Amino acid sequence: MKKIARIMLAAILAMTLSLGMVPAAHADPVDPTTINTAAITKVLKVPVGTDYPAMTFEFEVERVGFNDTTNIPANFPQIGTVFIAFDGATATSRTEALEGTVAGVSTYYLESHELLAAINWPTAGKYEYKVTEVDTNYTILDPLHEAMELSLAEYSLSVYVREYNADDAAAGRIPAGKSIGDRYIYAVGMIRVVSDDGVPGYFKGDPTPGGNQVTTFYSDMIFTNKYVKTNGADDPDDPDPTDPGDSTLNITKTVAGDMGSIVLPFDFTITVNVPTLIPSYQLDTYKAYLVAGNNVLDPSVAIDASLVATLVGTDSSGMKYLKIAPFTAVAFKLTHGQSLVFINTPVGTNYSISEAGVDRYTASVRVTTNNVQGGPTNGTAAGTGVSITGALVGEALNKADFTNTFDLTPPSGLTLENLPFYLMVLLALGALVVFVVAKRRKRQEEE
Repeated sequence: MKKIARIMLAAILAMTLSLGMVPAAHADPVDPTTINTAAITKVLKVPVGTDYPAMTFEFEVERVGFNDTTNIPANFPQIGTVFIAFDGATATSRTEALEGTVAGVSTYYLESHELLAAINWPTAGKYEYKVTEVDTNYTILDPLHEAMELSLAEYSLSVYVREYNADDAAAGRIPAGKSIGDRYIYAVGMIRVVSDDGVPGYFKGDPTPGGNQVTTFYSDMIFTNKYVKTNGADDPDDPDPTDPGDSTLNITKTVAGDMGSIVLPFDFTITVNVPTLIPSYQLDTYKAYLVAGNNVLDPSVAIDASLVATLVGTDSSGMKYLKIAPFTAVAFKLTHGQSLVFINTPVGTNYSISEAGVDRYTASVRVTTNNVQGGPTNGTAAGTGVSITGALVGEALNKADFTNTFDLTPPSGLTLENLPFYLMVLLALGALVVFVVAKRRKRQEEE
């Protein structure tokens, strides 16, 4: 037993000595400046399908203190103003999500240049900076048609500078061209003290440009901006719903076929889901006009009478429209030649719409998104309905064209359409009878 105890004690002692030697085996890299760097990441979030304008964002890297004091030595390196420009071409969209997967949102990002490159650090110590977003060169001129939300985030960036010493020389940690006393960045620390929405909160991240290239591909010093826009009518309170250029989405109804009725109303249900990136830009209701040709109709006829007081509004020109609440199913009716015309839904809105089946009618719908027409979607059989889900409102023309066809096959027999054919057959048969009779009489005469 004593022998076993001695062996175990020796093993424990060996393990302890080995653990003590770990730091020496994992000494600092030869040139820490190759990994201790920092950059700013600018993230731009827009609804899917949105063409955002060219814009340049401005950041300030402000000197805060040295060696955990508020003292700013005269030779404290100044980084100053940093610019990141988005022009729609240089921005990159990655599949990984910065804040989890968000349906209907495109995320673009760009990184700044390396902030700490080529700085001649005057002495060893801890240099602390504050990093904030201060401005953009893009100005919102028409708040009715676009909105942008700048980041209110604030980061604390700490740069730890050391000098190469005799121990570094003995361990071979001084790179070529450097000597004892030369300064280098030993470590960089980053803390987010205020989030994008201006709420104080602690987050420790990695400001290294390009991330770790495994789970992230950008610096964690992130400033997120959001941009939303709406096309359509120049004045949403005084539009021309009969002008396609004033609309953002059209739902049309066509009845076809020999037996189709142009006065029969067809039942629809629509849900409009608008982008929620910027809550202040989201409206309680959106305007949809009932249009037939060049005429704007009273939409009261298209909805249940009990809902008229709630859903029907009047614009500055006295035209009535339906008030469509986002994320809420709304029922309405259309007859042949009528359209429901939206004039102020934002780009990136998605909508789902269904048409109830009508006996003997075959239903189909063809969707146009951003002026690109898709193939038709048909009902399963005559009398069944048809629906689409998650269709997008893009920058240009957006439509959902519903067609219902009622063709009735007439019973077999004589009709006006095939009368000429029957007349030709009768004439041919008559000629044949005359020929046979004449032939027979001639034969009889010869006998």
